[in-house]
Amino acid sequence: MPRNIVEGLFKILGTEKEREMFLNIFHSQSPENFAVLLLDPDVLKLNFELFAWDLIFLARLKLFPIILVNIKNKDEEDLIKRLIALVKKSDGSLKRIPLETFKKSLNTKKLTDSVIKTIASGFQPILEIKKCPAFKFNSLDLAKLLLEQLHPRKILVVSNSGGLKLKSNALISYLEIDPDLERLNKNKEITHKVYSEIKKYKILLEQARAYEKKVHVQLVSSEGLLKELFTVQGSGTYLNLRNEVHFYNGYSKVDVLKLKKTIEKSFGFKLNENYTFAKNDIIFKNENSSAFAILKKVGSMYYLDKFVVDPGHQSEGWGNSLWREICSIDKPFFWRTKKTNPLQAWYFKKADGHQRVGDWYVFWIGVGESGRKKVIKFCEQRGDSFIR
Repeated sequence: MPRNIVEGLFKILGTEKEREMFLNIFHSQSPENFAVLLLDPDVLKLNFELFAWDLIFLARLKLFPIILVNIKNKDEEDLIKRLIALVKKSDGSLKRIPLETFKKSLNTKKLTDSVIKTIASGFQPILEIKKCPAFKFNSLDLAKLLLEQLHPRKILVVSNSGGLKLKSNALISYLEIDPDLERLNKNKEITHKVYSEIKKYKILLEQARAYEKKVHVQLVSSEGLLKELFTVQGSGTYLNLRNEVHFYNGYSKVDVLKLKKTIEKSFGFKLNENYTFAKNDIIFKNENSSAFAILKKVGSMYYLDKFVVDPGHQSEGWGNSLWREICSIDKPFFWRTKKTNPLQAWYFKKADGHQRVGDWYVFWIGVGESGRKKVIKFCEQRGDSFIR
């Protein structure tokens, strides 16, 4: 794929800040730990060239998903051969790792070494799981085995249906399985098919947790794959087991210095000397303070002053987990962001309303018309937290 086409495609994926943020996250780890991609072969029947270009695009960015695909017949086997040929012809790098070489049993360590060697040579590995008496497993089972040796940030499930939906046909964009799945099922908001599918992925995520590895599952179509990878808003369904978030009134049990360091690292600026961690602040944070939110009381409302996820822990679902807790206070709240903030598109989606105020966008939830003037005035008068 010519470089100008790669750059052109990249530019249409969200903001520059978003693209840089996710690319830096993906490149900060060993290349074999980028992602395991479970491919439904039906994708190749409907969107053959589109999926091929997805792989070529990722290869040019030096991203190497480990592709696992269940093969049921010769037609699907031929599609994989065509895919490899097209990717190679278009300057991509897809290489088949034949599982049949393992004969009677599958040596996970040997297979993992083969995957790592393939990626180190600059190829995206593809493993075909065929119906065979020696191998009584599918791509999901193989993904579980690979988790023992590797630590992929994500399991991408690529199908024509893309993300999962409620009975109302609304997309389930994010789901924490432990608190939410049984509630949705009890309230009959999801079909039995969707419930069963999520349960399968729950087992996979529990396996990862048993290995003390933080992994999540993203279900997406080939059309939405790149958007799911490189934008905050995403395109499909993001599944997480559970992110534990704790609530604090004030900082008596919170390491303020650690919060300060994470804020400055995440925003790339030093805090002003007059920035205050006030004793009546409300804090939501995870165990190691890599993700947290700080809210300040403003009359009968709250000002969301800081919403922070350490760069090394972004794309782990912490933003959604924090947001759930913030909304649980059941009080009107508001916040502001610079127009360059990579979360801006996500904020537009979450907020009840917004207004441009100078270099800032002011957002609010639950704020009535009479309170909006106070919100705007507060944000206009409040100084910048950072030395820019």
